[in-house]
Amino acid sequence: MRRGAGLAALALTTFVVVTAKLRPVRAGLGVSESPVGLLVMVCAFTCCGASTPAGGR
Repeated sequence: MRRGAGLAALALTTFVVVTAKLRPVRAGLGVSESPVGLLVMVCAFTCCGASTPAGGR
């Protein structure tokens, strides 16, 4: 139970940090929010997946 809470906190923190970093990218590139939002989502899920322990106890 405790690992799940830690992983959720890590995923949420990663999402917030990446979102904060990519927000100015939208203005700089002149693109709409949709492609940047997709990029943020993919990056957040990748970081979450990469930080998951690889089996074992």
